[in-house]
Amino acid sequence: MIDLATLQAAAFKTELSAARRLTARTGMSEAEALEKTLMLSAGNAGLASLLTDRQAQRRHAELQAARRQASVAAARTRGAGPETSAWRAWFDGSARPNPGRCGLGAVLEGPAGQHYELSIDGGHGNSSEAEYRALNAVL
Repeated sequence: MIDLATLQAAAFKTELSAARRLTARTGMSEAEALEKTLMLSAGNAGLASLLTDRQAQRRHAELQAARRQASVAAARTRGAGPETSAWRAWFDGSARPNPGRCGLGAVLEGPAGQHYELSIDGGHGNSSEAEYRALNAVL
């Protein structure tokens, strides 16, 4: 019999739930119920094959998560150094009610630390038009 921690690590949420129901209904141990549930999920391939596949899937998911995390960290630091020559801009526009009076806001940062803020009345229109007007204003 395979240890409970290995079985739990390989089981999906529905399989864990099914094993708990089986334990409650039959009185067998949690490990036995989970093993039986996973054997049913494995089918002809067998429990050993299922455990190997699930472990490989888990490793792949962990690797993908680590790559995403590294990508996010790199994106956050990109252009943050003193050698950057890029201007950065943030903008937003809104209409209240929609359509209605538009408000525009923008922030522009320069490579040498310049900081410009913009907050103006955008006339009348819908929220999409306000966003576009805010983009034009910051440009």
